[in-house]
Amino acid sequence: MYKTEQEDFWSGKFGDAYVERNSDETILASNTALFSTVLSRTGGGETCN
Repeated sequence: MYKTEQEDFWSGKFGDAYVERNSDETILASNTALFSTVLSRTGGGETCN
């Protein structure tokens, strides 16, 4: 069904619980601020590998 073991892992109960735990607006706002800061310092790269 899934292409990788990780896709299979995240599609199950663990992934559902993770989304539930991390759906709060405060957490989302905090993560948005964090990644905005991190990405603003990357020099505009197009990939992360």
